[in-house]
Amino acid sequence: AAECASGACVSGICCYRHSATGTYCGTFVSVLPSELSVSETGATPDDGLDDSAAIQLAINQAKASGKTTVRLSGGVYLVSNSLTIPSSIALVGADSTTRPTTLRATTASPMVVLTNNPGSSWKTSIRRITFDGAGIASAGIEFAEAIFTTIRDNRFIAFGEGASAIKGGGAIYMNIVGNVFDAFAGYAASLLGEFSSYPTVPYAGINVGAFSGNTVRARMGVRFQGGLEFENNVFDLELDG
Repeated sequence: AAECASGACVSGICCYRHSATGTYCGTFVSVLPSELSVSETGATPDDGLDDSAAIQLAINQAKASGKTTVRLSGGVYLVSNSLTIPSSIALVGADSTTRPTTLRATTASPMVVLTNNPGSSWKTSIRRITFDGAGIASAGIEFAEAIFTTIRDNRFIAFGEGASAIKGGGAIYMNIVGNVFDAFAGYAASLLGEFSSYPTVPYAGINVGAFSGNTVRARMGVRFQGGLEFENNVFDLELDG
């Protein structure tokens, strides 16, 4: 992209600062007032550079300004550090089958962590993102406790033995719907922990939620504690290799 003055915007092309390359022009993604695009904080797909800091900055700015959705355009974003998602934030990828949004791990850290804010993560949503564990990430999405959380229409690939695409503790009103867990050695989902925010209530694992409409091609399948709707899933656990 052509170098330009910081803050300039001409015909939909706006300047942003990328931590590794300095200030350049980039295509501005038009979003609603309640949304923030990661392009506005310097995350650029397919450039071979680490995007962790720029994506996290977008998440932090959205939370601080009262926005509820952080959008990522299609392409591959490299992630070396866990992205922490606070309560009431949705992380949403592109609605595209030809150029989907992909987060690709470059370290063993969990790729996305739903944070306690305080106590439990509330009302978070992750949609339309391909999580590529690259055979090294310990988890695609990880949380200690979560309430009213939706993980929908995502794809998880290349998670190694001992890893989990979704790894969590206690969850209430969690919906894991319409995801594809595609051909890897670990668990598609492992939700086993206690729900410590409510010590007088015996919640463990996932409760009052749904695991439905998912396609599971993970050697270790899924493991849950608790009670949830479990329906309309497709399992293929006889993987080659």
